[in-house]
Amino acid sequence: MLLEFLSALGVVFLFLLIFLICTVLLCRLLASGEKDVFFTVIPGFENDERLAQKVFTAYIQTNLLAVCKRSRLIVLDLGVSEEIKRECSEILGGHEVLFLTKEDLGELVDVGC
Repeated sequence: MLLEFLSALGVVFLFLLIFLICTVLLCRLLASGEKDVFFTVIPGFENDERLAQKVFTAYIQTNLLAVCKRSRLIVLDLGVSEEIKRECSEILGGHEVLFLTKEDLGELVDVGC
């Protein structure tokens, strides 16, 4: 009885693994020519001392289950100090955080990347 249950459970996991592999391959094929398509924008206010934590949280939430492309993180610079900018860049290790003003963000959206 236990052996039959474990065999059935193994078959279920095998089908889930095949589905995951097919999903990853399909996602890679569909987004193969795209580069930096996804953006996550966070408003960075002047006196926001928790901005580094918000940046880290947004990065984790948007990229936790990202199979194909990683989301680029943009902080809308509304008077953020250099110290907080450095903290935001350090908290993600090697991943880039872009600090853009309203005008720069408008140009980025108008151009379409």
